[in-house]
Amino acid sequence: MTVKKGLASMATSDPMFSNVHIQNALNSASIAWVPKCKTLLLETESDEILTDVQKSQIYDALNTVSYLNIGRYFLDLERHTINIINGSLGEPDPNDGNTGDFLEHLNLIDSIQSLYFSIHNKNAGSTGKSVDDFVGSLRGTLLDDIQAIKEALTFIDNNNLSSQTDYETALQELIDFINTLDDSTFFIESTFNTLLGNLSSASSTFDIILNTGHYSSRRNTLITNRNNIVNQIISETNNLGSIRTYTRSLSNIISYQSLASNSTINDLIVKSSTNTKWKDYFENYSERFYQINPLFDTLNSEDEKIDDVLALRGLPDVTQYLDLDSVAQKALRDDRIKTRLGDSGKTSEDIIKESCVLLGINITGKSSYSQSSLLLKNLNDHDREIVRQELNSHMDVNTNS
Repeated sequence: MTVKKGLASMATSDPMFSNVHIQNALNSASIAWVPKCKTLLLETESDEILTDVQKSQIYDALNTVSYLNIGRYFLDLERHTINIINGSLGEPDPNDGNTGDFLEHLNLIDSIQSLYFSIHNKNAGSTGKSVDDFVGSLRGTLLDDIQAIKEALTFIDNNNLSSQTDYETALQELIDFINTLDDSTFFIESTFNTLLGNLSSASSTFDIILNTGHYSSRRNTLITNRNNIVNQIISETNNLGSIRTYTRSLSNIISYQSLASNSTINDLIVKSSTNTKWKDYFENYSERFYQINPLFDTLNSEDEKIDDVLALRGLPDVTQYLDLDSVAQKALRDDRIKTRLGDSGKTSEDIIKESCVLLGINITGKSSYSQSSLLLKNLNDHDREIVRQELNSHMDVNTNS
């Protein structure tokens, strides 16, 4: 069943996926020194005069104190969420390099959730493969981190620290330097190196001030939430970059599992596999399969499940210990007794007495009826224990391992 209302209207329009909610949060938090930091990054990236080495030097200077380089990971997060939507983070096809699109990735992510649970009986998040481990940043899982960064920046900025002013000045001076580079003849390396040194020095000084007094908790907030954002981007990039291979690995396991019931193919796999874990699964598949009892797959308690199975088997079949003949006949059907005790020429009292002895039931000084009562309880308890063992076997073969 699915919801049809609105489906036709949806089919005639485009979803227009966007990361605008992420951009809005980032723009709102881009205060204090963040705009200058981001501007320097963008100016550096687009400049055609700077060499790759010189650009790397600027990036390194910006990263002297990594948590201050907020423009870097804000820009990375913005681009990352755009790339989730355009599909470019997906695993490239080895033949044509195609990375798939957003819809393919969502379908694969959804498949991973169900496949992983089928194999391991736990959520894929337990191994870092939940939906949010692939696309959580786009869903907004980092919005609280961005807000926390904004609040820390607001507090710091409101205190008008001279070290912050020096840091922003160093950023602006590098921006101005880049903007004056009409061609390579305007590049003065000594000036460039001085500006890089000023930025590194200002970063370190600013960090020292932020590590004191009531600024230190805000500093810790910036560090912690930067790490959250950076680690989330790395995790999602890695997961999306191997999404086809990982999905295929899970699908292959399910495919092999479906072959286990074919005795000939099962035998082939057992004989050709050198992995003991695979041999164990396929060699024992048939035996374990017949230990599965759907009757045990209920929400009832253990005792209620056992009662249900006993009732379906017509047990207990004898309930009156005064009926000596019925108790004796039940004893002769018990798997612990039937091969060890014959009934030829024996009365019901004889069978009950000898059964008690075989089962280790103390009958010293007991009448025939007392012996029958003790034996019947033992026999009925044994029936119950057999079903309990079947339940345990069912639970065992249905436990992912």
